[in-house]
Amino acid sequence: MDIKTVDNSAQSIPDHEDALKAHVEELEYTEKDFLARKVQGEFALSKGARYIQETIWIRAHYNYKGMYDPETMANINPGASQAFVQATRPRVQTAVAMVMPILFPPGDKAWTLDPTPRPHMPELVAQLVGQGMDEDSVKMIVKRTSELRAKDLDDKINDGLIETGCQVKTQRSVLDASLYGTSVIEGPYAVPLEDDREIQNKSFFETIKSWFAKADESQKYRPELDVVSPWDFYPDPGARVIEDARFAVRRRILTVAQLRDLRKIEGFNREAIDEVLHGTLLWIS
Repeated sequence: MDIKTVDNSAQSIPDHEDALKAHVEELEYTEKDFLARKVQGEFALSKGARYIQETIWIRAHYNYKGMYDPETMANINPGASQAFVQATRPRVQTAVAMVMPILFPPGDKAWTLDPTPRPHMPELVAQLVGQGMDEDSVKMIVKRTSELRAKDLDDKINDGLIETGCQVKTQRSVLDASLYGTSVIEGPYAVPLEDDREIQNKSFFETIKSWFAKADESQKYRPELDVVSPWDFYPDPGARVIEDARFAVRRRILTVAQLRDLRKIEGFNREAIDEVLHGTLLWIS
């Protein structure tokens, strides 16, 4: 009797490939989920550690607004005077008025940019020596060139600060520091140089997408900075200075439309965004 064997190895290969593909996708999702849980855990750790400090901020906020906090209002007898002595706002505004002229002197800058005492310009030196110039003339030209370059860089830095609205943003930061004892400035970082009209017409989706775009060598950039509310900044509670922080989380509150825009950007988890939009997940911060 003849016995025939059937080779099922060829048929099993697609099954193995499908299983391997599903396993890889599961690992990728697990990695993304791990990152989200890690950030959420760090956020919760920082938020819990600064609870007492936030109660101080809340009281300072109500004092600045000239209002009693809800707990104090609840303890005031009905019919009793609710007059509030406004002492916080004038003192905070006085502090801001004293600090700002130091940071931004009227008609002048609070910083200077000087050339290095010993400028290193080997290409220029070689060119001048090749032209037969003596040592003193070479030193004089190199020194003058370094001064001109320092002046040019000084002007560029000053122009960049003006374009970012640095003075107005710094005033907001000084106000936070005077009121809460804490202020946060993010930057400076580079953003593409665009016309103001293009910036106004750019949607939130296009703005976020530009953050992930590869740098274009032909594209010109300008500096930018942002004032972050102390309420939205959660650093490592164990760090004494920001350089020692293991992590720092910035909270961004998005609208539903902005969250939908994130679905269109490669790198964001569309399924997780859909779960949030459809209300299957509840995020509590």
